[in-house]
Amino acid sequence: MLKQVRFLNSVILIYLGFVLLSSCSSYSAYMNHEDHDVFHYIRKVDHNPTKKSYQDKLLESYSSARDLKKLQIKQAIKNEGKGDRWKVVLNDLLILQEMHDKINASPAASAVILDAKDYSSRITKVREKGALEYYELGELSLSYGTREHAQKAYSYYIESSNMIRSYKDVDAKIVEAKKMGTLHVVVNSVNYNNYDWGHYGFQDDYIQRKIVSDLNARSYVFTKFYDLKSSEISDVKIDYTLNVVIDRLYLSPPAEHNDVFDRVKKVKVGETRSEPPKPIYETYKAIMFVYERTLFAEANLFCEIISEPSNRLLYSEQFPSEYNWTKSWGRYTGDQRALTSSDWVLINNNQMAPSDNDITRELMDLSYEKCIQSLSHNELFY
Repeated sequence: MLKQVRFLNSVILIYLGFVLLSSCSSYSAYMNHEDHDVFHYIRKVDHNPTKKSYQDKLLESYSSARDLKKLQIKQAIKNEGKGDRWKVVLNDLLILQEMHDKINASPAASAVILDAKDYSSRITKVREKGALEYYELGELSLSYGTREHAQKAYSYYIESSNMIRSYKDVDAKIVEAKKMGTLHVVVNSVNYNNYDWGHYGFQDDYIQRKIVSDLNARSYVFTKFYDLKSSEISDVKIDYTLNVVIDRLYLSPPAEHNDVFDRVKKVKVGETRSEPPKPIYETYKAIMFVYERTLFAEANLFCEIISEPSNRLLYSEQFPSEYNWTKSWGRYTGDQRALTSSDWVLINNNQMAPSDNDITRELMDLSYEKCIQSLSHNELFY
C-alpha cells in the first residue's frame, strides 16, 4: 500500500508540473498583429485621451481584431479535431476578454469603444466543452489497453484538466494512464569479479547504480529504470532488460626509457689584473640521468537491451576507451651548478604512477559517458 501511495504521489507531482507549465504559458503567443495593435492603442489613448488619431486607430483596430477572431473561431470549430478545437477557441476568447478588461479599466478607451463584449460566460462554456472532449478522447485511448494508447490518454487527460482543473475524476485517470503507459527497465549488475583481472576496487553494482540514477534523472515521462535491489521492482512487470558487460580491459606493463646527458657549464668568476683584463672562468660538470615511464590501457563497455519476455535483442553497442600515461623524472651526480632549469623540473617530478584502480576508473568513466549519452537518446525509452 505504501508503494502505491508513493507512486501516486510521484505521478501527481509530474501532473502538477504539466498543469503549472500550461497555466504559466501566456496566450499572448497566439496573438496576431491586429491584437497587438488594440493593446497598443489602448495604452496610447489612455495616455492621450483627447488625441483623435489615437481614438480612430483604437476603434479601427478593435473592430478588425474582433472580426478576425470571430472568423478564426468559426474555422477552428469546423476544421480542428476534437478537444483541440476548443483549445484554439479558448485562446482566442481569452485574448478578446483581455481586450474587454483593458478597455473597461481605461475611462478614455471605454469612451471610444462602447460595445466591448464580455466573453467570460462563453469562456466557461468553451472550457466545459474542451474538458469533456479531451476527457472522452482519454477514455477511448485508455480502453485500447496498450502502452502507446495509455500515453496518448495521459496527454488527453492533462489537456482536460488544463481546461477545468480536476475535471470529473481526471486526477485519478491521469495516474491510471501514467501507470499503464510506463515502460519498466531493469539494469543488471556488471559483476566485475567474473573476470581474471579482478574488480579493481569496483563494486558489482557501481555502473548499474550510475545508469539507474542518471537515466531516471532524465525525466522520461513514461520510462522508469530499476536495479535488482529496488524495492519497487516486485510490483511491476519488466519490459526491457539492460545488460552492461566489460568485455575487454587491458593494462600494459610499464615501459621505461632511460637517457644520460653530460652537463657542462662555464661561468665567469672574475678577471685577471693584466691590462687589458681577461675573464676568468670556472667550469662545472654534472651527469643528468633522465627516466621516462609510459603506461597504456584500454577497455570496452558492451551494452545491450533485451525485450521481455520474448528475449529479443533491441539494441547493442560498443563503447571503447583508451588511457595513456607518460611520466619523466631525473637525478644527477656532480655539481648542481651545471644543471639547467629543465633539469630541475625533472628532478622535482613525482615518480608515482597511477594505480591500477585509478586507471580502470578513468577507463570506465570514459566508456560510461559514451554509453549514457547513447542510452539517453535511445528511441526505445521515448
